Amino acid sequence: MNRLETDTESPMDPLDLESFLPHQGTDFVCWIDPEHTVSIRLVSATEVSRSAHQRQFALHFSGPGDHFIQQATYLVAHPELGETELFLVPIGKTGDGFEYEAFFNRLIESA
Repeated sequence: MNRLETDTESPMDPLDLESFLPHQGTDFVCWIDPEHTVSIRLVSATEVSRSAHQRQFALHFSGPGDHFIQQATYLVAHPELGETELFLVPIGKTGDGFEYEAFFNRLIESA
């Protein structure tokens, strides 16, 4: 597998909203299989809900129109964030590509 060289060798950890916010508008590499990648762009990182016990947020990506990404878990990488696996769900089609979502539901630890 040909991996992306990143400034960090550790995976994106923790996966929290604040990690993704500064990288809206930047590209991530998505491994479709060990030999093929697709570039997807982080369009938005948005908090959906927050309570005393959990926090939900969504990442929205846009991808090219010539390659549809099936709903599944994929290895994704970013030059500054490193790499991790995300469960991507197709949520729509635009004039020039497809849109995908990764949704997070994080428990908040009590102090």
